[in-house]
Amino acid sequence: MKLNKQKFLLSLAKVIAVGILVAAGKSVIDGGGTGKEKTITILHTNDTHSQIFPIAADKGRWAGFGGYAKRAYLIDGIRAEGRGVLLFDSGDFSQGTPYFNFFKGNIEVDAMGLMGYDAVTLGNHEFDNGVEELARRVDRAEFPVLSANYDFSGSAMEGKTLPFKLFDVKGVKVGAFGLTINTRGMVDAANARGAVYKDPVACAQWAADTLRALGADVVVALTHLGEHSTPFYIGDDSLAAKTSGIDLILGGHSHTDGISTVRNKEGGEVTIVQQASQGRLLGRVDITVKKKKKE
Repeated sequence: MKLNKQKFLLSLAKVIAVGILVAAGKSVIDGGGTGKEKTITILHTNDTHSQIFPIAADKGRWAGFGGYAKRAYLIDGIRAEGRGVLLFDSGDFSQGTPYFNFFKGNIEVDAMGLMGYDAVTLGNHEFDNGVEELARRVDRAEFPVLSANYDFSGSAMEGKTLPFKLFDVKGVKVGAFGLTINTRGMVDAANARGAVYKDPVACAQWAADTLRALGADVVVALTHLGEHSTPFYIGDDSLAAKTSGIDLILGGHSHTDGISTVRNKEGGEVTIVQQASQGRLLGRVDITVKKKKKE
């Protein structure tokens, strides 16, 4: 799978759309055979950090960028193109402005529900107010939370996440699963009590294999791991190299902006994308799937 990325500033007449970038790419996934091609769009965000309104005017080159209203306008416009669209977030949608502190994350999950997010994964900052408070927000959310590498058994979060979800987007089956970084050293231990971290590589391989067995044409990982590995944490680069069956990684945590490709353990290409932070960028990936002909 190969992407070529372009960035462009949408200079639309409506003020609500000015000051946000769309990072766009195209991809073709060969499902084998010579069947009909189908194209879908995946939109993605990460690390918004409660930036509900545009970035302040005194914040340099990104002043005026971001904000939920602009994002919603762009999403609605892309959906109006008539193509099948999925909308994902890769975590840390919480924490970073006083709105989170005052309203306990209600604005974030309510707004994301209104925007029609199809699924999200958790970032480390989702744990900042504790597992019990996180459970309250997840109950409030109108979208599934995907978490394949955390065991919440016995905690307030038990039963409130899914490891993966399979979507049918105009005949294209897209499997998505979520992974979150080890919160040790990032989150107060008391706030993460009851959240047991598991190896993301093993969990990713299990999720990808399961989704393929369920008929997924495309497998997408929503990750909050960071782009590059460190001696202490596994990143998206190592995750891609040590697994198979994943087509696209929608990353988060490192606040980086870019596209890279990594060969997986079977030699296939995995595309990794991430869209900076504070809602400055809305990622768009157009995927064309070459479906097999039915026998």
